[in-house]
Amino acid sequence: MFKQAKNLRYVYKINSSLLKKSKWNLSLNPNIARKLGAVVSLANSQAIDFIDDISKSGYSEDKVKELKIKITNIKLYTKLDELLVITLVNGLEKNTIYQ
Repeated sequence: MFKQAKNLRYVYKINSSLLKKSKWNLSLNPNIARKLGAVVSLANSQAIDFIDDISKSGYSEDKVKELKIKITNIKLYTKLDELLVITLVNGLEKNTIYQ
């Protein structure tokens, strides 16, 4: 299976009719935008990189990779915590792993 070299970016795709309906003062949170179908994904490209450079967005593929590793570790530690049960045996703590 082909592994994507860069991460997808998500942006709002907003029709002018939606802007007009909101009297040109639109405020959307991500959940509402998803329900309206106003969130689309973009693959990284030279144009996106150029926009990042101009806007000084601070976006970095390395930061995204770091965050993904942290999320994976948190999920792993959460599963390990669920497996690890601390029991008291004769007043002493004993770590037991149930499979």
